[in-house]
Amino acid sequence: MSDHNLPREFTPEEAIRHFSALFPDEEWKPVPGWPAYEMSSQGQLKSYWKRSGNVRKGELKMIIGTTGKILKPLIEPRYGHRHYRLADGNGGYETLSAARLVLMTFDRLPVPGEQARHYYDPTPSNLNAWNLRWGTRFDNAVDSIRHKGGHHLAKLDAEGVQDIRRMLAAGIPQKEIAAEKNISVPTVSQIKTGRIWKHLEPERDEEPISPPPEPGFLPGFQ
Repeated sequence: MSDHNLPREFTPEEAIRHFSALFPDEEWKPVPGWPAYEMSSQGQLKSYWKRSGNVRKGELKMIIGTTGKILKPLIEPRYGHRHYRLADGNGGYETLSAARLVLMTFDRLPVPGEQARHYYDPTPSNLNAWNLRWGTRFDNAVDSIRHKGGHHLAKLDAEGVQDIRRMLAAGIPQKEIAAEKNISVPTVSQIKTGRIWKHLEPERDEEPISPPPEPGFLPGFQ
C-alpha cells in the first residue's frame, strides 16, 4: 500500500491515529479469483456460498447467493495470525492468511516470493489495508527488528545516513558500521542498496571517511 508520505519512523500508535482518521469506514470488495467472497479493508471475510438441493437425494450443491455471511477467522495459537478457509464450490478448499487476502483485494496480486507484511503496526489483528504491504522475507525480517525497537530507523537522520554512506564508500564493513551507529546490519545494507533513504541525494565532492590504519602502519610512510 502507499506510504501516504508518512515517515518510516512513525510509531504504531501514531500510524493508527493518522490512518484511522483518513479511512474511518470499512470498505468491501470482491476477492480476485474467489467470486463467492468479499474482503473488507479491515480484514473481515464475507462468504456468499449457500447450499442448494435435497440432501437426502444427494443433490446438495453450493451456489453463490445474494446474502453474505461474515466468517470467523482461524487464529494461530502461537503468533495470533489470522487465516481463512475458502471453498471453490467443487469440494476443494484453500487456506489463505487474512493479510494476504486484504492485499490481494485492495492492492494487487503477489509476485512469486512475496509475503504479506504488517508494516506500521506488528499486531496480527491489525489487518487494515493501510497497515499491510507486499515484501520479501528479508523485508519481513527488517520489519521485525524495527518493530522490536532494538534498532529503530528513527535513530537515523539525514546527516547520519550520509555518514554511513561515506563509511561504506571507504570500505568499512557493514557490521562495524552497524555497531558504531547502533543500528542493524540489514539497515546498513538497505541504505547501501537504496532500499531506504533513496530520497536523500548523495553528497557531492565529499571525501569518504578513511578506515583506521592497520596496527604498525603510519600514513605517508612505506
